[in-house]
Amino acid sequence: FLSYISFCQGELNAEYELTGKSIYISKIKKNWFDSVDYCKNNGYELATIENEQEDSEIINALNKEKPDSQIWIGGFRHPNEHPFRWVINFKKIDSTVYTNWQPKQPNYSKNEELCLEYWNYPAKSNIFKWNDRKCALEQIFICENRNTKPKKNKSFMEYNYFPDSSVVVNSEING
Repeated sequence: FLSYISFCQGELNAEYELTGKSIYISKIKKNWFDSVDYCKNNGYELATIENEQEDSEIINALNKEKPDSQIWIGGFRHPNEHPFRWVINFKKIDSTVYTNWQPKQPNYSKNEELCLEYWNYPAKSNIFKWNDRKCALEQIFICENRNTKPKKNKSFMEYNYFPDSSVVVNSEING
């Protein structure tokens, strides 16, 4: 992709700075595997949620963007193994770590639902809860970049242009 610094105003697809990472909410739809590749090819990983604070910050960003009701995140499982794992580090997603499953999930439906999504279904009070889903379905997705570097004092608008014409706008005004 092409990255450059511009002083132009405008907002297209915002990159959100969260505690310890930044996220990019796609506007394009891909299956889970292509979402993983897309994130990696652009310097990101498919998003992981390690604690309630990260989950809450991502949900706040999603509420601002008003995306589709189903959004891929970085959890998956092997058909012969029930615990989901995070694709970035293969850590198990089980009762020993933070989870935000919607009620009665994961349900491992017909052993075909191997990938993890946020599912937003306000009518049932499931506001961006986790759900297992068939990996081949095309949905938007969330990429992340875990950032451990402190921000520098700067004031600019940075645009990252991706091959599919989506854009990340990273606005930082510090000082």
